[in-house]
Amino acid sequence: TKEYPLSIPDSQIKAEFLSKEGVMATIALPYTKPDDPSKFASIHSNPPGIYTDYPAIVCKKFGRGRIIWSSASIETYAIRYIKHRSVFAHIIKSLAQKPFSFEANAPECVEIIQFHKLNEKRYLINIVNFQSEIGLPNIPVYNILLRLKIEGLPIRVISLPDEVSIPFEHKEGYVYIKIPVVQTFRMLTLEYE
Repeated sequence: TKEYPLSIPDSQIKAEFLSKEGVMATIALPYTKPDDPSKFASIHSNPPGIYTDYPAIVCKKFGRGRIIWSSASIETYAIRYIKHRSVFAHIIKSLAQKPFSFEANAPECVEIIQFHKLNEKRYLINIVNFQSEIGLPNIPVYNILLRLKIEGLPIRVISLPDEVSIPFEHKEGYVYIKIPVVQTFRMLTLEYE
């Protein structure tokens, strides 16, 4: 927003477009004019500074699809900063023409990988909670909700290798699975017919 702009610690492209159609955000320079006595001229203590009409993010139709152009490499900072990650994720979601086939509400320390074993009529789901590279014990993550679009009708979801049954809901082609707790690693299989 204008009150809380997304800071980019890098240079950006100053582009001019023939129309404002599709402009989702504009560039706000991080410095202020030194002749403005009501503001400090410091990038650290008083951004944003000068608001411009230069587009920062533009969404345009292209052929049968849409593109989003950014004046900065938001994806570069999405690796390190949660604010940039959130903006980047929302940009990607806005391009999707239908809901994703796999989603989870897990925090960033949790990695979830799904494999579809078509010949076995099952999905294999691996959940890793990895919070530290120095060997400290993980803090458990509770109540992860998975949503998977599946082919066929789900039969059962089980935890592996102990083969304990996990409750699930099936609505409109999606299976919803609530994982009560992940300490370090969980493996699930979802069987369908």
